[in-house]
Amino acid sequence: GLSSSMPFFTLFWFLNGCFQGLAAPAIVKMIANWFEPGERGQWWAVWHASINVGGFLVPFLSGTLAEAYGWRYGMLGPGIIALMTAATCFALMRDGPEGSVGGAGEKAAGAKAAGKAAESEEKVSFREGLLTRPEQWALGICYLLC
Repeated sequence: GLSSSMPFFTLFWFLNGCFQGLAAPAIVKMIANWFEPGERGQWWAVWHASINVGGFLVPFLSGTLAEAYGWRYGMLGPGIIALMTAATCFALMRDGPEGSVGGAGEKAAGAKAAGKAAESEEKVSFREGLLTRPEQWALGICYLLC
């Protein structure tokens, strides 16, 4: 909604695909950390249902905004809601319950095991995690073309 040119629209759509691809691993880790193996299926279903429910509702919102205020607002409205939701999630969500190491229900074998688990967790920069990974570029290209 911020540009009328096709190259910019294509660029933003491509970046949208790249950033959506970054969300999945974090959600997988969070579900594994918060829930026991027997509960995870239910929460996977909730996550996937939310994707489909959002995909169903957004065209109604976007169409209503576009009809009332113009096509740019039809694009900006859902985008603003997504950014507000992302900011809320960033502020409130945690990887797992306090004091947990690994997934829910997994007990550390003492402080030594907890220390090794913390050391083995690799920190990845934005550049390494997105810009230099061919998998992320492939996801972005697929999202652009589909």
